[in-house]
Amino acid sequence: MALFAIIALFLVLTYVIVGAYTLSLNPGSWLNRVFALLCLCFAVWALGYVFAHQALEPGVYWIGYRIATPGWSACAGFILHFFLILTGRTGLLKKKWIYVVLYLPAVVFAWKNLLDGPFLAADVVRKPQGWVEISGNGSAWTWAFFSYFALYTLTGLVLCTVWGVRSRVEREKRQARIVATAGFAVVLTLILVEFVLPALGIYVLPMRSQIPVLFWVMAIAYSMYRYRLMRVTPALAADEILRTMMNALIIFDPEMKVLASNPAASRLLGSALEDMAGRGIDEIIPGVAEISKETLLEKLGRRPVEGIDFSFKNRQGRELHVTLSASTIRDINGEPIGVVAVLQDITELHRTRTQLDHLAHHDGLTDLPNRHLFRDRLDQALIRARRQRWMVGVMLLDLDKFKDVNDSLGHAVGDQLLLAVASRLAAAIRMSDTVGRMGGDEFSFVIPDMEKPQEVTIIANRILQSFEAPFSLGESVLSITPSIGIAIHPMDGDDGETLLKSSDIAMYRAKRAGGNTYTFFADSLSIIAEERKALEKDLRAALGRGEFTLHYQPQVSVPTRRVIGAEALVRWNHPTLGMLPPLKFLPLAEETGLILSLGEWVLANACAQIKRWQDEGLPPIRVSVNLSLREFRDGRLEDTISRSLRESGLAPRWLELEVAEETAIKDVEKTVRTMERLRDLGVRVAIDEFGSGLASVMYMKKLPIDTLKIGRAFIRDVTQDLNNATIVASITSMAHGFDLEVVIAEGTETAEQFEFLRSIKCDVVQGFFFSRPLPPDELRDILVKHRDPAFQL
Repeated sequence: MALFAIIALFLVLTYVIVGAYTLSLNPGSWLNRVFALLCLCFAVWALGYVFAHQALEPGVYWIGYRIATPGWSACAGFILHFFLILTGRTGLLKKKWIYVVLYLPAVVFAWKNLLDGPFLAADVVRKPQGWVEISGNGSAWTWAFFSYFALYTLTGLVLCTVWGVRSRVEREKRQARIVATAGFAVVLTLILVEFVLPALGIYVLPMRSQIPVLFWVMAIAYSMYRYRLMRVTPALAADEILRTMMNALIIFDPEMKVLASNPAASRLLGSALEDMAGRGIDEIIPGVAEISKETLLEKLGRRPVEGIDFSFKNRQGRELHVTLSASTIRDINGEPIGVVAVLQDITELHRTRTQLDHLAHHDGLTDLPNRHLFRDRLDQALIRARRQRWMVGVMLLDLDKFKDVNDSLGHAVGDQLLLAVASRLAAAIRMSDTVGRMGGDEFSFVIPDMEKPQEVTIIANRILQSFEAPFSLGESVLSITPSIGIAIHPMDGDDGETLLKSSDIAMYRAKRAGGNTYTFFADSLSIIAEERKALEKDLRAALGRGEFTLHYQPQVSVPTRRVIGAEALVRWNHPTLGMLPPLKFLPLAEETGLILSLGEWVLANACAQIKRWQDEGLPPIRVSVNLSLREFRDGRLEDTISRSLRESGLAPRWLELEVAEETAIKDVEKTVRTMERLRDLGVRVAIDEFGSGLASVMYMKKLPIDTLKIGRAFIRDVTQDLNNATIVASITSMAHGFDLEVVIAEGTETAEQFEFLRSIKCDVVQGFFFSRPLPPDELRDILVKHRDPAFQL
């Protein structure tokens, strides 16, 4: 084979390979298609010269020349077409006349060359190098063709150059530079070999045009390989998204058999992509049976399916929880031709949600249902009972003398005891019953679906029997007994709150009886009046006998986690009933008027205690004292406060008086006057339980207060109830907007609550998360530690 025939064959193969490779990169792109057609033109051009340079006589050469004619006559149109797409001139390509401009000249020049004979070459002669064409005689057709070729090629190169200059994408600038530079170089080379050298009588190579053009095509090919010379199309983007998306995507035919899937689907389902092809949806996604393939198809017939959650095991045995979304693919006539489904792996999210839900509804120590879940179970039992006319038993259990265990053996042993008690209680009840921990050493029970009240006594006796054996707790062996109060629906109450209060009254009566027993609420009603009369008599004598004491609950700065104040809380150390919390006697004191004497005692002792700590050199803290409605309306209030401050020597700024919101809004004008007089004394004024009144926000700015205490009812569920979270955040934001100095969140009991309050910039928290109410000596120990500036509670 002749040398130049071999070269021409190499060119043919090169153009075909480059064109096919370009088309394979993105078959749906018109840029790639047009460039592939351009390469085909060059290949046809070169193919003609494969035959031409094998010729032994001129007549055969001209046959190869005619074979090449469609290639060289059409390449200029394809060059300009290629550059119009590359540079984004696609709007112009939507007009039909542009295709006449692009390709009609090629048809005309090809027709002229094939039917009337060559007009670009006058003759062909045999040289030592091979066949060499002698240029035409400069006819109009010759000049017309070269003008057409030069105009279209240079227009494309100018468009490419301008595109590269204007583009802000470095990749586009580089590829434009390569393509345009190579193109201009080829044009100059063609001028040299087609015009200048022939004019000088120099015929160096038989193939004067094909070899320079090859370098331009190779430059474009390099740019495509190096910079992916192609415009982004929806099809290309969809293919890349399908390949790289994190979620599993599967395309089904109308029979719900797999047509295609992405790598994420392979990873999720544990099957190779080729193994999934042709399989049914219930084969590759076993859990879809839970939602029924037929149901899914029925839903898809109406609208897209979104967010169907289900669990299944993939082919590798991994337990997965996913959410499925799917929609129908329709043809141009609206007929369904397939389904596209997206599976999102939410296994970790589902596990986390399950854990959080469990933590939100179960006690952190015993893992029993907490107050929230217990109330839900109770409400459900009451709904069934009303429908079926059954009875529901509610029991409240409190451990006798549990405080002695904590005081003598420590809280760690106390926690171990609570765990052991919880285990025995869970074993003593029926499967249908619920036992929950209400807090501290109190446990509550729901006994549903009872036909007669005696059924609850069986369980109560079983619980008492479970306490007969002592508890072995490491090195300690303890014996402890319970006191149980029982209320029955519907006799003792029709709602959960009433039944719990009734069982609490009955439990208190069981304790008064000596403990280790159970008492029904109905049996307790007859003695309530007698107990109240006895308690009132004891209350009148308690002050004289020195039975009251103060505990202090620290108020902790959120940013520093240091104690900045404490709320003084009165306790009654009853000679026979033990330490009574405020709710057991303060309502009675309020009713009888004894609250005035008791309040005066609290003020005097709280001020004196804070002053003593200051005199010892401990870090100064503010003390908060609650004012009841009767105290707040008492005309001697200012005199009482002044006397307490004067006798203790405490500076007024270290005393804060708390007024319940319910008290403050009963007579707003009178409240404002009283608060202004209190502030004139130099003491601080706080609104307690803020958020419980209907007019809270209306009067926030009107009342002359220094501190806002957000009600514990909002804080309790702030991490589970979005409404509560929104309310607390809004109150805090508005308080800061009104320049209130401190916003205190009462009832902060968990780390989650604290983190939420810190995130909304609440100033101070108060609650069991940091500390329960402490006797004075225990709070003093904490203040001693606060001498270290780095100490945090």
